[in-house]
Amino acid sequence: GIDFMKRRDLMEDSMSELKVQKLLEVYLLGEMSLGKLAQELDMDPVTARDFLRSHGIPIQSDNVQSVLSDVKNA
Repeated sequence: GIDFMKRRDLMEDSMSELKVQKLLEVYLLGEMSLGKLAQELDMDPVTARDFLRSHGIPIQSDNVQSVLSDVKNA
């Protein structure tokens, strides 16, 4: 069978996937800025924007100013 360490890694992977899913839902609802999403995902804003694009998730248009300020402050 699967040893304990492998099971723990699988649990951590699925928990982190759930966390990412939840964060993306909150972002899509417009309740989280790209900067905050990036922080929660432990990414810089540019990487977070690329992550969203690679998953087919549109950048929230009302966040354009926050994206610009995030990039400027990164």
